[in-house]
Amino acid sequence: MSCASCQLVHRGWLGVYVKPLAYSRIILYILLCGVPPFWAETEKGIFDEIIKGEIDFQSQPWPSISESAKDLVRKLLTKDPKQRISAAQALEHPWIKGGESAVLSRIKQFRAMNKLKKLALKVIAESLSEEEIKGL
Repeated sequence: MSCASCQLVHRGWLGVYVKPLAYSRIILYILLCGVPPFWAETEKGIFDEIIKGEIDFQSQPWPSISESAKDLVRKLLTKDPKQRISAAQALEHPWIKGGESAVLSRIKQFRAMNKLKKLALKVIAESLSEEEIKGL
């Protein structure tokens, strides 16, 4: 099964994977409402939901989320790749540029924490002996 129309999910001999840029689209949705945009009880059900591409902006907490944020999510999760905005265009969206984006600051904090974690792991790894590393 291939989902060429939404370019989110592909199957092949390596199994199922999500294209990297799709992660950012999905993560923004999750950061805003707390759940993935496409959900079902089975893998096939999830694929079917992705192919449908229907986004629920009626359920909580969407009524309390700004129209500008919903507009960005709609544009990022548009099925047709020719109609979908690019990452560069998303960064220029009024919701991102307008300062109402608590999510953007959280993403920056998360990124900074990941850099700190990598640095901490590097320091720990450099202080371990070969025998300690083998014991891991």
